[in-house]
Amino acid sequence: MMVMEEENLKSLQVTVLDAEDEQIAIEDAELHIYNDPAAEKGHIDVKLRTDASGQASFAYMPAGRFYVVG
Repeated sequence: MMVMEEENLKSLQVTVLDAEDEQIAIEDAELHIYNDPAAEKGHIDVKLRTDASGQASFAYMPAGRFYVVG
């Protein structure tokens, strides 16, 4: 889980890499962005999938604290 807190966050870009070999990008990984640390009690604000280079992005994020879980 990655926690992000920004007052002026306008976009988010995440790259998912293999835990054992950081040279390997993970394609088609599903990521969830929550606004509540207790994900099962919160709700999904955004659901993303990584592309062939292991990247996923979301524009127009409001200010606040977010939890990225994959």
